[in-house]
Amino acid sequence: FKALESFKDIKTELKKLGAEARYYGILKTFGAEKSNQLNEVNARDAYKALAAELKGIKLAAADREETDKLYASLVMTHGAEAVDTLIGREGHAEWSEVPVSERDELLGKIRAGLR
Repeated sequence: FKALESFKDIKTELKKLGAEARYYGILKTFGAEKSNQLNEVNARDAYKALAAELKGIKLAAADREETDKLYASLVMTHGAEAVDTLIGREGHAEWSEVPVSERDELLGKIRAGLR
C-alpha cells in the first residue's frame, strides 16, 4: 500500500502540471493500466520512469518561466515590436510558440539583433 501511495503522489503532481496522460502512458509501457496492476519487478522500474518524467516536466516548466522573464525584460527594454520582429525573422509567430529547447539560443540571437 505504501508503494501505491508513492504512485498516487506522482500522479497528483503530474496532474497539477497538466501531464496526467504521461502517467498512464508510462504505466502502459510496463504493461499496466493502473499502478496496482504492476508487479514487484516492474513497479520499481515504472516508478523510476515516472519520477524521471516528473523531474523533466518540472525542469521544463522552470526553464519556460525563466525564459519568459528574460523575454519580458527584453520587451521592457527594447519594446515589443523590436523583439517580436526578431522572433519573426527566426520563423516564429510569437514567443509563446517557441519550444523551450530553442529559447536560450533564440534569446541570444534577439540580444545580438538588438545591439
